[in-house]
Formats: sequence, C-alpha cells, structure tokens
Amino acid sequence: MSPASPRGLSTPYFAITFGVVSAVARHLASEGAITPVTFVFDEQNGVNTDVALFFDYMVESLDSVSRGLIKMPIGYGDDMRNLPLQAADMLAWHIRRQREGNEDPVVIRRAEYLRSETHIEARVPLEMLVRWGAAFSQVLPILQTLKTKGEWQRFRTVADEARRDGFRPPHGDDAVDALANIRAAWDQFRGKS
Repeated sequence: MSPASPRGLSTPYFAITFGVVSAVARHLASEGAITPVTFVFDEQNGVNTDVALFFDYMVESLDSVSRGLIKMPIGYGDDMRNLPLQAADMLAWHIRRQREGNEDPVVIRRAEYLRSETHIEARVPLEMLVRWGAAFSQVLPILQTLKTKGEWQRFRTVADEARRDGFRPPHGDDAVDALANIRAAWDQFRGKS
C-alpha cells in the first residue's frame, strides 16, 4: 500500500488497528456480547494521532451492534509496562513464527499452548491490500500530495482542527450528511462561510 498511500496511512499499523477492532467487535456481536471492549494497542510513533483522524469515520461502516461494543476512544500503551500487551505480543510472536514455517518443536508447542478457543486470528488478504492501494491512488488523488513527513504533519494539524470544529467526511446519503449540509447552507446564508 505504501507507494499509493499517503504517508500517515501507509504503515501496516493504520490498517491493522481498524481491522482488529472491526473483527473483534463483529465477532462479539455475533456471540451476543453486550459489554463494550476497551482496545489498547502498542504505541507506534504517530500512529495513534493518524488513527484518531479517521477512526470515528471508519467505525461508521460497522453495524450499530458492533459499534456499541467498542469503548471509545481506543487507547495506546507502552508494551514494556502493560502486561496484557506483553501477553498479546508473546502470542503474536509465536503464532507468526509458526505461520512463517518455523518447524522448531518448541515454537510450535508454545504457540499451541498459548492459544485458546477465544482467540481470533484474522488475515488481511493480499487482494484487499491491492484494492486499498488502488482506492488511495484513484479515488483519493489529493492524498497523493501527502508523501513527505512535513506535508502529512501539516495535513494532520488542519484535519484535526476541522474535526474538532465539527467537520466530518461525507459518508453516503444519510441523516448526518443531510444535517451537515443544512448547517453549511444556513452558515452560508448568514454569511459565515
């Protein structure tokens, strides 16, 4: 995705963060869970800020039951100090080594020992990454100008200010978009824009 994606969206952490939240929330909804989940991810340089710009918008693509199972906002922690993050890292490390074809019996035994029936394993198919890359390069051409760190930081600052001021990207023909359009028309009528 990185050649087609703007700087802040080209890391795997951006896609994986939403993918994990989405998969877990949808799974819990299918199981009839009712308690919202607190999601905490490893701190990655700048990823939390980049995810925050788009996360609310991305969550809108989930059904209302799944959305209700996500305790907002999602969080980030230091995996050197957060024991649940250390446990998740250990599980991921062993499963990744096993998936890479590591046939060391110790690695395989540990991976099997750490797994449980409640763990969810999800993969992002290559064709999905290709589709995302194509979408970024074709549907969002303005984002192609955001390749350098400085350009992305300026965009992040402006986008965050706009979000705090109530801006939200269009998301189909729904009531929220209609309300936003009415407010914009009213502001224009009153001479505020």
